[in-house]
Amino acid sequence: MTRSIDSRQSRDSSSIRRRRNASNADIGFTTYEEIERSDFAGVKRDRTHERSIAEKLAGSIAKAFGEALHSFADARAARR
Repeated sequence: MTRSIDSRQSRDSSSIRRRRNASNADIGFTTYEEIERSDFAGVKRDRTHERSIAEKLAGSIAKAFGEALHSFADARAARR
C-alpha cells in the first residue's frame, strides 16, 4: 500500500506529479499521472468504427426525444 505525500500539477496542467511512500518499506518514489484523451467513436451496425461529431450526436439525441429537447438545443445554441 502506498500513501501520497505531496501532489502538484505540472506547469501546463497536463499531468500531476505525486510523491509517494510505501507503507511496508521506507521507500519513496514519484509517479506522474496524465489524463488519457481519446476521440469519441461509435460502432455502426456493420461493426465499423466512425468518429462521431458532436453535432451529429446531439442531432440524433434530439431526434430520439422529439420536441422536448428543442428548447434545450435552442438554449445551448444561444449560449455559444
